[in-house]
Amino acid sequence: MVLIDAIYDILFRFGGGRGGDPGNVAVRFLLPTFFWSILAMVAFREWKRERDSKDLYVGIASLIGMSRELLMFTAEYGSWRGLINFEDIYFYYPPFEHAATMFSCIFIGAAFLRYLQVSERFVRTFFFSASVLTGILYVVIAPAWYNHLSQHPGVPFGLFWGDMAFRIAASIFMGSVVAVLLLISQEGRFIPRALIVGFTFLFLDEFLMIFNIASHERYVQYFAPLRHNLHIWAIPLFIAFYWSDLGRRVSEAEKMISNSFRLSPSMLSVFDQNGIVKVASPAAAAIAGAVPEQMLGQDIKSFFRSADGTDPLHSLKGSAEFEARFAMIDGSVRHLSWKVHRSSDDGYFYAAVSDSTRLKLAEEALAGVQTTAWIEKAKSDSILSAMEDGISIHDRDFRIIYQNRKFRQLMGDHIGEFCYEAYAKQKRICADCPMVECFRDSGTHISERPLAVNEGRKFFRITVFPMKDESGNIVGGIKMIRDINAGRVLESGSLQGIENDDVIAGQGASYENSTVTANEEPVPAAGRVLVMDDEAGVRDVAGEMLRSAGCRVEFAADGGRAVELYRKAMDEGDPFDAVVLDLTVPGGMGGRETIEKLVEMDPDVKAVVSSGYSDDAVMSDHEAYGFCGIVPKPYLAEDLCNAVFSAIRLRREINGTV
Repeated sequence: MVLIDAIYDILFRFGGGRGGDPGNVAVRFLLPTFFWSILAMVAFREWKRERDSKDLYVGIASLIGMSRELLMFTAEYGSWRGLINFEDIYFYYPPFEHAATMFSCIFIGAAFLRYLQVSERFVRTFFFSASVLTGILYVVIAPAWYNHLSQHPGVPFGLFWGDMAFRIAASIFMGSVVAVLLLISQEGRFIPRALIVGFTFLFLDEFLMIFNIASHERYVQYFAPLRHNLHIWAIPLFIAFYWSDLGRRVSEAEKMISNSFRLSPSMLSVFDQNGIVKVASPAAAAIAGAVPEQMLGQDIKSFFRSADGTDPLHSLKGSAEFEARFAMIDGSVRHLSWKVHRSSDDGYFYAAVSDSTRLKLAEEALAGVQTTAWIEKAKSDSILSAMEDGISIHDRDFRIIYQNRKFRQLMGDHIGEFCYEAYAKQKRICADCPMVECFRDSGTHISERPLAVNEGRKFFRITVFPMKDESGNIVGGIKMIRDINAGRVLESGSLQGIENDDVIAGQGASYENSTVTANEEPVPAAGRVLVMDDEAGVRDVAGEMLRSAGCRVEFAADGGRAVELYRKAMDEGDPFDAVVLDLTVPGGMGGRETIEKLVEMDPDVKAVVSSGYSDDAVMSDHEAYGFCGIVPKPYLAEDLCNAVFSAIRLRREINGTV
């Protein structure tokens, strides 16, 4: 009994004495106020730092709990000191104090459940249902207590049924929180014991009061100090949990920072105003050519020396971003990107340095490729523009996307327009359009028609063939018109009957068929021809010229492919009669190397050299290099066909087949 009395004596000092005497409540209420304030301060500080709502809820709940303690202290200590007339507030105080106690418990319970990431739906259900029920209890009990006290002056609130209702509800609420914590702990999640014990204390505070009320407060001198201490010491347990979890979060944050610091491909460094390195990340070995230990205490400028004569590190006064070439201590020169921030707190420079050498080299290489592409495009455009045949390109919607100079001279500039609107002045595709057939069967279609052009009526050979992508899909069509008026004799009156309004000089042309003859001279029988050129547009044009003359044509983009096709044709017993070889193939085997390999394979090979550079030694003395003829670029149909036909005749004379 002596030990029990000693324990109770200690509890009395914290719990407000036996029965909670009004004169001894300073420690009972101000001590939990102090604990709540610590929890609120830490929670709000963390919320300000990380902006996580769970810290905000803990801070708000702590403020509510602190407000409840101050309310209790003001009412009971103020009445004991005579500052407040307790008899006047006794009509309202007990229901309000009980409701405030319950709200503080509900808020702290919901805050920590949310902090532990318990089901959002459960937390909301708990918070709103408990808050609504507490509000209903207060609205019902407050006026009932007023009437009861009027009829029974001086009666304790503990003998009124409203106190029992509050205690039962509070016990259910805190018991629910404890049950949820135990349940998720059994599911394998780590729930600190401090948190479970803290809410168990709040539950016992309310639950023990039920027995106290049931016994008509006969044992209040024992229940009161025990309950009050359970309430007080639940709060430090909450602080212990929150503080330990903050330690865990800080440790995880430090680990993430450490891993990022260690794994970052950029060199992360801290140096003072004199450039003395205080911190350097492991990436320093790859960026600066020195391990972090070598850099510590050294001037950062000794590891990064300007390679361009201007050193941005020497003039660095504040935050900056710059790129420059630096000579490294290992002798290499690298292009480095710097992002530097000068802290106003400690004056240190915090820098992230990345090696952008490869990126710069890639950019330079890309610029070179783009320049080469523009040059090649310009060459192709020049070739097409210089041709005597008119060429236009149409997309799959029959929109004109390209016209060379000759086509524009004959038909007018209609790029961007639909061909049937530009040339036939129709709103739909022409019924006999050869481009339609080209798209349908992927073949080449040739027709001869009179066209109304600037100079009047002329006969043209119209050739249409498909334009394909690398996968063989038709993405457009090429239309080539050739003036064949010379040497042609039109039947008498064959052009009569074409109405004047069909002539749209310089704007388009019209086609029509014609006959052609709490007169062209026949060409020799054509043969099989191989055309090697690295430009697809040149291959297509040359192929169409030769096909129109009756030749069978195959293509190669470089000399290597040409040799393969030539060997295959010989093996199959159907050799090429003539070969057209482009002299210059960027990045591949050109005509000079190709003819050497073809001669080794077939000493009787007959090849025509093709080039846009007339001053080349091969073009000026082609026979010395094994060629039987030349054809300059841009092609004229007559030049190309004459050179190829000559090569075919020579080949057939050797074979005795002329």
